[in-house]
Amino acid sequence: MKNVKGSFLAAIMILLMAPSEVLSQTLLVKLEQTKEISLFSQAIVNSGLDTELKDNATYTIFAPSNEVLEKEIGGKGYSDSKLRSFLLNHIITGWATEKNLKSMSKATSLGGISLKFAWENDVLTINEAKISKSNIKAENGIIHVIDRVLK
Repeated sequence: MKNVKGSFLAAIMILLMAPSEVLSQTLLVKLEQTKEISLFSQAIVNSGLDTELKDNATYTIFAPSNEVLEKEIGGKGYSDSKLRSFLLNHIITGWATEKNLKSMSKATSLGGISLKFAWENDVLTINEAKISKSNIKAENGIIHVIDRVLK
């Protein structure tokens, strides 16, 4: 019985520690670790936005999937300023989970575009882009994978 109690307590401790370990990773680490948005992660680093995302603010990132980004910017040769603006269109300040987004009607991205949120037929959209994977939580924000770019 003693081993069962010890194993049970060890399992409880692991479960209690897991969320803090997940949240101890930054947005940049989460971007790098999420395979379906690796191109967005590379673009963040290439544009220099990675240093800005390290500050003490929290952000919500709507990251287009690799497939979407490849179609949108693959081979187009974006200038540094155009790439930066493009990426900022996909970031808002604050922590917005999918649940939070369902109750929001709009927000302004760091790139200055208006983002409109709609919840219809169990699908959440941002300017008609659907969230395909939500609530990838990090220490300084949250990431949602989307199926279109935001313009």
